[in-house]
Amino acid sequence: MKTALFIMLPVPSHYNACFGLANQLRMQGYRVVFSGTRDLQKHVEAQDFEFTILHCLEEYLVNNWRAALGFFLKNIVNKRFTLLRYREFLESLQAVREICLAVDPDEIFIDQHLNHYYFLLHQQYKNITLVNSKLPTRRQKGIPPLTCDTPFRDSFVYRLLANVLWRAYLAKRGALSILKKAVFLGADDQYFLKRFSSRQGVDIDLFRRRDNALYESIRNVPIIHLRPRFLEYDWYVPDEYERFVYYAFEKKSNDSQDSSAIWTSIYALRNDANTKKKNLIYASLGTLGALHKAVATGFFRRLITAVEHIPDTYLIISAGEMYTDIANRQNEKVLITRFMPQTELLPYCDLMVTHAGMNSICECLTAGVPMLAYPLNYQSDQPGNAARLVAKGLGIKGNLRRDSARNIRMKIMELLNNLTYRDNVGQVNMNPINDWNLETDLAKSP
Repeated sequence: MKTALFIMLPVPSHYNACFGLANQLRMQGYRVVFSGTRDLQKHVEAQDFEFTILHCLEEYLVNNWRAALGFFLKNIVNKRFTLLRYREFLESLQAVREICLAVDPDEIFIDQHLNHYYFLLHQQYKNITLVNSKLPTRRQKGIPPLTCDTPFRDSFVYRLLANVLWRAYLAKRGALSILKKAVFLGADDQYFLKRFSSRQGVDIDLFRRRDNALYESIRNVPIIHLRPRFLEYDWYVPDEYERFVYYAFEKKSNDSQDSSAIWTSIYALRNDANTKKKNLIYASLGTLGALHKAVATGFFRRLITAVEHIPDTYLIISAGEMYTDIANRQNEKVLITRFMPQTELLPYCDLMVTHAGMNSICECLTAGVPMLAYPLNYQSDQPGNAARLVAKGLGIKGNLRRDSARNIRMKIMELLNNLTYRDNVGQVNMNPINDWNLETDLAKSP
C-alpha cells in the first residue's frame, strides 16, 4: 500500500482544505497520514485519517515596535538566545525527518506556509508537492495581492492599480524583513534556513519566490491549489507547476455538544406550511485569534440588532469562544450556540454571514447559499476572497469594523430580496475539479 503524508500548518482550516484531496487518495488505496500538533489530533482522527504528533517550530513574530524592542534587548542581554533559536530550528527539522522515516511516505504534501521543509526532504524524497489552502498567492499581471478587498476587472486601469498595490505590499514586507533581521542581529529565520540549506548543498536563492503574498514561497516546485479554479479572476494564468484540485468533503465533528433542540427548531421553521416563508440566516466568523475577539463580538451584537428589525427573518450564530459574551442576546429570533455543523445546516439557510474564509465559501457554494462577507483579518486572504465573491456576483461584502446595524440590515435585505445572487450561486458547478489525471495516480500525474 502506498502512503501519502501531509505536513500542514497547525491551523484547523488548513487541514479542512486538505480532507477532500486526502479522501480521494484514500479511495485510490493510499494510506493517508497527517502530522501536526497534539491539539489537532482529535479533529483529524474524527475524519478517519491517521495522525502523528509533530513538533512545530514557533515563529518569533515581530509585528509591532514593542515586540521588536523586546526581542532586540533579549538578543543584546542574552548572548545564548540566538543559539537557542537555532537549536529549536534544527530540532523542528529533525522532528520532520523522524516522522518521514517512521511513516515511509511515497508522496509528501507540504503546506505552502511550511515550504522550508522542502529543502530538508527533496533530495531523499522525489515526490513532494506543495499544497495551498488558499487561492493563488503569487504576483501576476492584473491580479492584486489577496489582502486587497477591491473587486477587480480585466482592464488597463486595474492592471496599473494591481502593479501599484503589489509594489506597496512588497515594499512594506521588505521593510518588515529588514526590521526583523535587525532585531535578531542578522540571525533571523531566513538566515537559519540559508545556513542549513548551504550545508546540504542547496542554494535556496534558486528556489525563492519573493513576489508572493502573505509569505515567501518557492518556485519551480509542483503546487496544487486546493480550491475551485473559477473562484480566481478569469485572467489568472497558472504556470507549468500549478494545478487546481477541489473535492468537497463533509467533515465529521468531534464536538460533543447536543444540538438536537436546535435542529427541532430548524425543522419546525422550514416545515410549517401554515405560516409565511421565514428567512434563515447563519453567521460564523471562523476560528478567531485573541486579537480579533473584541472586534468580532461587537460585530455580532450589531448583526443581532439588524436581524431583530427584519420581519420573518431568523438568525443562528456559531459563536465559538465568544458564546459567553453574546449569549444574553439570544431571543425568539436569534439562536446562539458555541458550535454548529456548518455543512449540515447550510442547505436550510437563505444566507450566510461569513468572514470570507475559503472553506466557508466553498461550503456555501456547494449548498447554494449567497454570502454576506465581512473579512475579519486584513492580513490574510479574507479581503481578496470577499472581493472575488462580489466580482462574480455571489454575494456582497461589508466592513466588519465600521458597518452599523442599519448598514448590515440593508445588505441582508438586498441579498434576501434580490434573487440574482441566489441564481448566480445556483449556477455554480461544485463538482470535483481536478487538473490532475485521476485515472492514474493523483499524486503522480503530470
